[in-house]
Amino acid sequence: QSSINQSITFMDDEAPELFSAATNLTLDCNDAVPPVPNVFAQDNCSDQIDITMAEEQLPGECLGNWSLVRTWTATDDCGNTGTLLQVINFVDDEPPVFDLVPEDITANCGDLPVPADVSATDACGGEVTILFEQTTNAGGCPIVTRTWTATDDCGNTAVAIQIITVIDNEAPLLLGVPDDITVDCTSIPEMPEPEVSDNCDDNVSVTVNESISGAGCDYIIIRTWIASDDCGNSTIESYSITVQDES
Repeated sequence: QSSINQSITFMDDEAPELFSAATNLTLDCNDAVPPVPNVFAQDNCSDQIDITMAEEQLPGECLGNWSLVRTWTATDDCGNTGTLLQVINFVDDEPPVFDLVPEDITANCGDLPVPADVSATDACGGEVTILFEQTTNAGGCPIVTRTWTATDDCGNTAVAIQIITVIDNEAPLLLGVPDDITVDCTSIPEMPEPEVSDNCDDNVSVTVNESISGAGCDYIIIRTWIASDDCGNSTIESYSITVQDES
């Protein structure tokens, strides 16, 4: 009598399959970390599946941006493993908030207040840098614009603006306009150049006009200067030259 033996080896080389309602998420930097979802696994051969979970925090390019990576690993009796990932990204896409912004005001020329010490905070933490810029409009009565730009670690920016309307009720000054004189017709003086100044305007507009009344050898020359600043205030100064034929 003879016999034949057959050896049948059953192999399990398929990894368990993990199932969960876990999804990748993108949340605000201040949102709470969501709870760990339920995860279960199935295997083609094994009823005993070991599931482990690990969490890892990964920093982003700035303080308010970071990621939480959850990794589930399922291992069957034969050592086959399957994995499932959930990535939760926390982002900072909100600009900083100014603590105090000065209101728009009017101010007399020469009495502009010093720029306010403006600060800002960011909901996600980290340093906030503030840049200040002041500009004055070209032409017309001055309007001063003060701008603060706050930038957080993640590059989000907020802008605050204060408008200062400048009040100028003072007319320019004309200095050096001669007194009225009487001269011989051969001694008429050259046109003088009076100095002009203004409490606000560094570029006062000056117009000059010369008129003559009378005829013959006896007449009168009237020279007039009009100085006008950007706010529309003006000063008029003039003097007369009485011309006579004394020879």
